[in-house]
Order: sequence, then C-alpha cells, then structure tokens
Amino acid sequence: TDRKTYFAGEKAAIELFICNDTHEISDGHKIVCELVEKGEKLALEAEFDAKFMENSSFIQGDICFDIPKVKDRTKYTLRAILKDKNGNILHYCDEELEFFPEIKKAEATATVITGEEFASDINFFVDQAKSGKTVVVNGLSEGIYKIADAEVKVKPCGMRALHFVSRKTGHKLVEGFTPYDFRLWYSEKDDMITPIIRNTFTSDQAIPILTSGNSLRGSAWGQKLYTSLACAQIPVGKGNIIINEVDLETHLKNPVALMFMNGLYTY
Repeated sequence: TDRKTYFAGEKAAIELFICNDTHEISDGHKIVCELVEKGEKLALEAEFDAKFMENSSFIQGDICFDIPKVKDRTKYTLRAILKDKNGNILHYCDEELEFFPEIKKAEATATVITGEEFASDINFFVDQAKSGKTVVVNGLSEGIYKIADAEVKVKPCGMRALHFVSRKTGHKLVEGFTPYDFRLWYSEKDDMITPIIRNTFTSDQAIPILTSGNSLRGSAWGQKLYTSLACAQIPVGKGNIIINEVDLETHLKNPVALMFMNGLYTY
C-alpha cells in the first residue's frame, strides 16, 4: 500500500501478493491476516485460501477492513501470514499503519489565496495583513517578490519535486507533529504517493514553519545544501503573510496534511 495513515471509520483495501521463488505450488496453503494494535492486541483476524504457482508473483486480492474508531492517534500492524496445509508458518510480512480520529476540515479564518491571486495585487493583500489579517498564499510561482519590507525569492527544487519537508523549526504550527509526519503523502487522485513540494523559497525576514535542505537549482550532488523554506510566516504590520509551497489540497487523505492545513488556515 502507498497509504500509511487513515482516519477512523474509513475503509481500507490493501493489496496482498504471494511472491514465490520456488517450484512449489499451492496445496492446502492458507493466508492468515491480522490487524494488531500497538502492544500486540489483536483487533481483527481472518483466514483465506492461498493460491499460487511456481516461480512468480500471484495477487491474492485486497485485504479489506474498516478502520477502528480510535480516540487518539494509534499505531497498528497489518500482518499477513502464509501457512502450509499442516499449519506451519512459512513466511509473514508486516505493514505498519497509523490511524487517527475523524477530523473535519476547519472553516478558514485567514484569507486563503493562490499564488496567482497574490501576484496580481500584492499591495492589496499586504494592506490586509497590515490591518491584522493573516493571509495564506498557496503556491507562489518562480520569481522575486517584494512583500512589504521583505524580499522573497521562489525557485524550483534543485533536485526535482520532493516527497518530504522538515517540521523541525519550533514554530507553533508544527507543535505535536512527529519527525516523519511530513513525508511520503498519498494522493487519492493518483492513487499513489506523489511529491508535496515543487518550489522552495528564501527570505531573510521570514519565520520558518516547514523547511527543505534543497536550495540549489540543478544537480546538487557533492555540493553544500542550504536551508530553504517550504512554508514560512512573514510578519506585516499587525498581521502576517504566510507563503506555503506544500501541496496540501491534493493530499488531504493524509490526516497530518489536514491537521496542518486546519492550523494554517485558522492561524
């Protein structure tokens, strides 16, 4: 599965294959599927006939189950066990999953706009921030922007689009997230893991929220990498302008993406 995190109450469907590099064929073999909560507490279990021939891989189908109604963020293990007709365990495989309580999309209190909208009338949105508003700008295009007293330089990621950013900034908006939360996000539209940033930016006046170590353009092999910004806050008057290059909207099946977006849009 390309999806490692789920909301409580969702339906999961995770592919199950048997990869057989022997000349043996199935003869009374069984597959036992277990969903195990942290601490080895068995939550779900089922048994199926295993079907395979020699020297190839054979899909057995999807492991389908309802995500448990968890109250807190909880780690689970999905385990598939292959047994022979005598009940001997031949092999097993674990997939680590994490389940979150149901989360609803918050109503934005900030002004949320696209990079194109912002670039078309920067002074208007700067004035909004000066009056005390938070303005969240999603996806500024490559270029240099003058935002009040700050200069913001946006350019494509130096080593192509990236699947991860760092939340190790100490900013209030990333409190409670774990070290590997902002990586390998699943896209429901593409049914696979897709990149989460295509551009990064730099600005001496910005307060980092999410960062990348990739600020060069072109090949960066063997070269020193400098911290660049994936999401950052620029104080303007009584308010703030937040530049966000992380693709949140297409990754909202990932609980962390929705949690972060809710915090960002109500900041």
